Amino acid sequence: MIRIQQHAAPVSLAVQLMLAGLAYYVTDQLACGYALAAAPDVARTLRSGLRTTDNFSLASVLDRASAEVLAFGEATSFPMKYGISSGESSLRSLSDDDMDLLRPSKYGAFGEHISDSASFHRAASIMLLLRGNLEASHEVVLGVTPVDIAQGEYAAMHPGQTSWADNHPLSTAADIIHAAIHRLEGAAYGEGNHTGYDNAKYWAMGGPKKLENPAPHPAREKLACRAMEYAPCCIAKGVIAGDGEDGLGPIHCIIAGGGEIRHVRVRPGEWDDIRFIDICRLRSEGELTPEESTEVADLQRAEMIFLLKNELQMAGFGVGSDPC
Repeated sequence: MIRIQQHAAPVSLAVQLMLAGLAYYVTDQLACGYALAAAPDVARTLRSGLRTTDNFSLASVLDRASAEVLAFGEATSFPMKYGISSGESSLRSLSDDDMDLLRPSKYGAFGEHISDSASFHRAASIMLLLRGNLEASHEVVLGVTPVDIAQGEYAAMHPGQTSWADNHPLSTAADIIHAAIHRLEGAAYGEGNHTGYDNAKYWAMGGPKKLENPAPHPAREKLACRAMEYAPCCIAKGVIAGDGEDGLGPIHCIIAGGGEIRHVRVRPGEWDDIRFIDICRLRSEGELTPEESTEVADLQRAEMIFLLKNELQMAGFGVGSDPC
């Protein structure tokens, strides 16, 4: 791992990443094809910082998630049907085992004292995604729960005519999860008759919030850390934003809704969701080397682990902070 020595003034994480990123470009050997260290299995870190020693229900769920995230890393494209838009929520056909992910009572005593129900449901959305239930994951991240399925179905059938979106605002974490769902949708056409990749970029930049830059989030910082240490090929492909033409970071063109497009910018040294989506597309098209594909799979797994742990900690299942 490249280490940045700090002097009199502390150096921000973004600056450290940017400087370390420049070092990767010094030689082609370091830029790609030469891993500085073998990437440890990120799934092994899932239990740390969470109440698994005194919550066996949570431990069981996380152990399964740790196994499922391995296969998830290899996932590329899963078209969705959007049944809820026709009045049939996928939650109605979930197995009891999967539905239990959405029931706080199934998490033992701690499930009765969840401090943030929105975080709990975002965590459930991630675990459903890891199990391959994209439809259910998509609905849950948008606010549908077992107690309001009918309301969710009505809102989906009458877009823009209800207060659902106002009553279920999406956090930065929800936007990132939403983007990951559509990234897995791949080249298939879905919402707004756009491809999953296009919709992934839209949500990575806040969706209707129309952010000019990616919103800060711990998962993005940790992904940048992991890429810098274990993904030199992805670094060479720009997964950490460079300076761009004007020194202010690369500019990307994304959909803005209503058939329009807009331009967004990723600050130098930050995790570049837009570029990662492009790299995932190249992987699904068979355009990456085996080494590059391995790195993408690892980063895709890491993203889910970092997001899941963060949401569970916010929901009240945490026992402390987790290092990068």
